[in-house]
Amino acid sequence: IPKVNESLDYIRGLSMADTNVGIASSARNIFITKDGWRTYETHSNLNIEIPEGYSYFYGNNFSNNVHALDENNFISNITIAKQITHSEYIITTGTVKTTDGGKNWNLTLISENKAQNEKTEYIISFFFHDFNNGWGVGFRSNDLDSSGAEYKSLIFKTTDGGLTWQNNFEVTSGKPEAIFLQISFRDYKRGVVVGKYGG
Repeated sequence: IPKVNESLDYIRGLSMADTNVGIASSARNIFITKDGWRTYETHSNLNIEIPEGYSYFYGNNFSNNVHALDENNFISNITIAKQITHSEYIITTGTVKTTDGGKNWNLTLISENKAQNEKTEYIISFFFHDFNNGWGVGFRSNDLDSSGAEYKSLIFKTTDGGLTWQNNFEVTSGKPEAIFLQISFRDYKRGVVVGKYGG
């Protein structure tokens, strides 16, 4: 089992393509196995271009943020952040995908902000019907509605295996932080989304 050294850097996401092939993530690392976690590779530097002064991390505190399609294709959400003050950050969100088992990674930006407290969109959980067609659920922060709820729940769709995403549906969360957490489909038409507080 992958070991992490920092007290807050726990395993946050796990997805298995089959009994042998899988991906897991902590805030600082992505782990990929091809033999059911008897051995694994650790990926901390994905060689993606980010602005100077920023750092990136994976996962979140909410839901399953990685997905394994097969032994070569893996996807993870990503947050790119720059700390402005003790409690303020400029945040860019996106997904990273590899099609060669983790040797190279492609970055897709979901939401790019230039200032603190701008609206920010996150994908925090994935479901794929096949290699190309999939869904992501998440939320938009700093988007106040008339009830005072700060978040909107979002459903994203991809038709190219997670290389690009389109916002397909959004709804007011109803209460603070009542965001979508997981999505699953029985077939191409029938699916279910669940969220915090029984949503």
